[in-house]
Amino acid sequence: MKKQGSAEHLSETRSEDLNRKGSLKYFPKKGVMISNLSINDMNMTYEFRLLLEPYILKNYGNTLDTDETLRYYQLFSDTKLLEDKSLSATADDDFHMWIVNACSNTYFKNSYIAIHNQNLRYRTLSGIRSREKAADEQTDHLTILSECLKGNWNEAAEAMRQHILNSKETSFRLLFSQNLGGTL
Repeated sequence: MKKQGSAEHLSETRSEDLNRKGSLKYFPKKGVMISNLSINDMNMTYEFRLLLEPYILKNYGNTLDTDETLRYYQLFSDTKLLEDKSLSATADDDFHMWIVNACSNTYFKNSYIAIHNQNLRYRTLSGIRSREKAADEQTDHLTILSECLKGNWNEAAEAMRQHILNSKETSFRLLFSQNLGGTL
């Protein structure tokens, strides 16, 4: 396990999510411990996302609310989002959860929540949320949303697949540039 500051440094929602999943332990007057996350865990997380998120866009994208799609398009069009790492991460999390929630399959949703919690662990452990990664994600999100607004679900799914691959590549590059090795 790796010590990561105190509870004040974790957002309340994220720390509650991690705690509920048993990935976070509080130690009075000492701080917070987050369980390790291996490179294999990260690979499995991205593998799952590559299978699920494009599938949901392709098969359930037509259930996405147009007004909400436009709201996300406007949000990710605003370059000010890049100035706040926390806001950017929250917007990214909300966007992906919104897409997953378009699906009526509760097993998909519940499985995605587990993956979402892995992502929270990863972000918390690594502290990786670079402006470069956020900018790339915003561009990818706009491409996905543009295809959604056109009703091009196959193209939206492919854009999501590419977005997840881009995210994986950037995450691993940033991870290894920090010399974090094989586990976080």
